[in-house]
Amino acid sequence: MFHDEKLEKIAELLQLQPYWKSIALAQTLGVSKSTVQRCLHELHNSGIAERIHGGIRRKDHASQKPLSLNDRLSKDIRAKECIAIAAIELMPQNGCIYLDAGTTTLPLAHAIAKKTNPKLEVVTNDVAITLALARQNIPHIILSGCMHPVTQSLSGPVSQSQIMDFNFQICFISADGIDSRGNVTGPLVNEAMLKRAAIRNSEKKVLLAASSKWNNRSNILITKFRNFDIWITDKASAAMKSLCRSNNVKLIVAGQSLTKKKEG
Repeated sequence: MFHDEKLEKIAELLQLQPYWKSIALAQTLGVSKSTVQRCLHELHNSGIAERIHGGIRRKDHASQKPLSLNDRLSKDIRAKECIAIAAIELMPQNGCIYLDAGTTTLPLAHAIAKKTNPKLEVVTNDVAITLALARQNIPHIILSGCMHPVTQSLSGPVSQSQIMDFNFQICFISADGIDSRGNVTGPLVNEAMLKRAAIRNSEKKVLLAASSKWNNRSNILITKFRNFDIWITDKASAAMKSLCRSNNVKLIVAGQSLTKKKEG
């Protein structure tokens, strides 16, 4: 088991049980206690959980609830449109792709619908994305599962089982937060688990996240930043560029690339 997988597994276990002793985690993961201690130290520093004597406990993130769909649609509208225009350039000519749920990936679905390619099949867990694709007769599959009343996305054990049947040419993943330690986070554990499965089953992994998500931190660890190949955003600070360089992740600043094309 790789280090990132250990972190993700501990984060998942904390959703099932709010407190874990170090020795119990070591036995569950089949690793040494010293390995567990290093993982707990990293999770504590990232703000995902809190170390206490003899183990770790889940932080209370009750106040961190996902925003309603309407609230999310009204935020960073221009940034999301720019990100979609840049992301469509990465679209393969054929095969299967994954579009994660979210209002950053939704404009990309609209862009795909305008650039019809009958050889491309889209898999998603987002109801709004499904409707956008269906209106334009774009071949697509929506995963089954429990629909969250706020995000209007489908997730849970059924979705996680279904997604393992696919091999994606590329996946486009959204997130609520990216911090300088390389933690990519979101508010819902079931959605985070589905995102991780999509990343594992994709040849190319693309993070779609506006610059407003930088240095935000939500309660659930989705994955480490280094597990992505590309990050598309609307603008980038020196710290964001540094994170990309240190993790060998290609940074695409959508707004700048569009400006350069217009000037050319």
